[in-house]
Amino acid sequence: MKKLFVGVAIEHDTENILSTFKLRHRQLNDVRWVPQENFHMTLCYIGHTTEEEEVKEKLEKIASQHKMFTLEYEGLEVVEKEGVTELVWARYGILSNFIELTNSLHEELLGEPPSREIVPHITLGRINAELNPSDFNLTYIANLPLFPVGRLTLWESEQIHGGVKYTPLAEFELDNDLR
Repeated sequence: MKKLFVGVAIEHDTENILSTFKLRHRQLNDVRWVPQENFHMTLCYIGHTTEEEEVKEKLEKIASQHKMFTLEYEGLEVVEKEGVTELVWARYGILSNFIELTNSLHEELLGEPPSREIVPHITLGRINAELNPSDFNLTYIANLPLFPVGRLTLWESEQIHGGVKYTPLAEFELDNDLR
């Protein structure tokens, strides 16, 4: 049984900029930084399944029904849940194309729409203690390149010693017909 999710891989330029941000904040010991090789944008978490081939067939169909698009960077954010600082991420603007795609993924793969609004973002770190947003230089990254969403990736998530490893299993091109 594999633990799967659908996401979008990020381009090397963006990866390098985000890694530099992490390096500038490595003194924050209460942050578990995401390894550069694990950077991605999650669109749909599937969880444990034995139905990998069925998931791939559905992803092929979904990808053919959606056109590629780009997301625009909005800024770095420290995210709180119930008053507790939990994540630092690079947030992107929400477009109707993004909402339609994530809704299709959830409905086709999980049988229901998302239970909450999906915010397009790349997680940079998970915060283990109460840190202040002022502990981060959130203006460090003034701009990131546009984020192209042209290919869906099916990833496997595996617990390994010292963290998590994400392995791409298959890729599915979105419709690039710009008519």
